[in-house]
Amino acid sequence: MNEQQIRDLINESEVTGLNLQIDFLQNSLTYVLTFFGVVVGLFAIVVVWIQMQSNKAKKAMDEAKELHKNAQEHIDEAHKQRQEIKREQSEITSKQKELIEFSENIDKKREQLENVINSKELNEKLVQIDEFNIIAKRVTDKMAFDHKLGIVRRYYNQNKDGYLQQKVSDSETLDDRLFETKRIEAQINFFERLSYAFPSLNENGRKSYIKQLDILFKEVSLLLSGKGENNK
Repeated sequence: MNEQQIRDLINESEVTGLNLQIDFLQNSLTYVLTFFGVVVGLFAIVVVWIQMQSNKAKKAMDEAKELHKNAQEHIDEAHKQRQEIKREQSEITSKQKELIEFSENIDKKREQLENVINSKELNEKLVQIDEFNIIAKRVTDKMAFDHKLGIVRRYYNQNKDGYLQQKVSDSETLDDRLFETKRIEAQINFFERLSYAFPSLNENGRKSYIKQLDILFKEVSLLLSGKGENNK
């Protein structure tokens, strides 16, 4: 084998070695890139998973904060209600104390009133009041009696002469008129004498004489006005 052939073989060997090295490097680079791609993909998945977990954790934290806020509001409201209940209980206790004191005062006042009612002085005062009322009623009745009697007396005195001077009708005489005036005057005189003893009469007696005096006034009014004859 000559020198040229040897050189050609060497060159071919070198080329083949280079090609093998190039293929190895290419395959290695491919493997490296593939591995790097897988790693990047896994890293991306991990990042996404971490982000999702972070979002979940943030959401859970927000929910926990909201629950804590609501719980705190409920606690504050419960505390407020408890304070209100304590205040109302304090007011109720105070009112109960006032009612007890008021009841005790009522019992004392009732006892004092019973003592006053049962006292001899009150009974004497009541008797005096009854006696005063009786006297006052007698005085009032006498004043009413005297007032009515005065009206009858004045009306009789003012109209008697006119009655006697009226023309006598066929059914009566002047003597009849004189008799009527004497009869009425006698009744008036009787009531005037009765006036002094009127307060000593009992209540029924006073009422009876006041009623008789009213009847007498109506009789005098009818007679002296010229209507007496028509009413007979």
